[in-house]
Amino acid sequence: MPCILDLKMCHSCYSGPNNAEFATVNESVTNITKLTKGDYIFKLTVVDDNGNADSDTVNVKVTQSKYLSIVLLYRAMYITTNFTP
Repeated sequence: MPCILDLKMCHSCYSGPNNAEFATVNESVTNITKLTKGDYIFKLTVVDDNGNADSDTVNVKVTQSKYLSIVLLYRAMYITTNFTP
């Protein structure tokens, strides 16, 4: 029987020139709006139902802010669990 974990996700703006607005903070993919020119670091943290956590970041440079929104895509993150069937 496959092991299916309940994953909790949380997007955040780790650093940047203003408060970016996330469409959703608890989904694997989200849209971000209200960005201004500058460098941002966005962070995704994932926690499984065993309490194991991992995070990943993505760097974004905004050079123009008119009509801009982005979709965050992170590298694949692997959470190690001690699962015994």
